[in-house]
Formats: sequence, structure tokens, C-alpha cells
Amino acid sequence: MQVIANKVETEEDLAFVREQVKDGLLTWFGRSDYVRAMEKGDVLPFTSLEAGAHSALTAMKRAVDNCQQDWDKFYHQAVEFHRRNALAWMNTYPGEDVTTQIAPDFSLSTLLTSLSL
Repeated sequence: MQVIANKVETEEDLAFVREQVKDGLLTWFGRSDYVRAMEKGDVLPFTSLEAGAHSALTAMKRAVDNCQQDWDKFYHQAVEFHRRNALAWMNTYPGEDVTTQIAPDFSLSTLLTSLSL
């Protein structure tokens, strides 16, 4: 398991996180003027993002790209999520069973293999 720390403001904060998670720390984010501006509705170019945050995002993308994907498991979890939401609330809006949208013979791994992804 890897950890991404957020709102790290001081070296002491970072030392605390490292002490807690040992080698599990993937990266961290500090305070960001870019993020604060975006929260206030100021749309800034991505090039305005601080170098530290950019490095953290790069580390996160690299880690995700290096993960082994279990596409069948991912698809089955998505189907189960859809079914549960259909029963809990989604069916009431259209007035029909939206689980019929699920294609029983669909295979995400087969599709991705055919696309060479």
C-alpha cells in the first residue's frame, strides 16, 4: 500500500508522516496557491501549478501506470455498483429497471485487448 499525504506544511509534518507509514509514502502535497485560487473560482493555467505539486502528480501517475490491472474485477465491481444504485434509487427516476442496461456478455478485458490497450 502506498500513501499520499496532503496538506504537509512543514518538515516536521513530513517527518511525522514518514514515521507513521515508513516506506509506504509515495508522495505528498503541501499548501498550494494554485489550488486555493481554483477553490475561489479563479481558473489558472495548469502551468501555474507549483513544482512540488506537479512532481507529486507525476509520481502518482507513474504509480498508477505501473499497476497491474484486473479489468474483469473492475468491470464486475462497476456492474455491482450499478445494480445496487438501481435498486436503491436509480430505478425510480426513469420508472423502469435500469439494470437491463447491463450487457450480460460484455467483457471489458476482451474489449481492451481488441483495442491493444
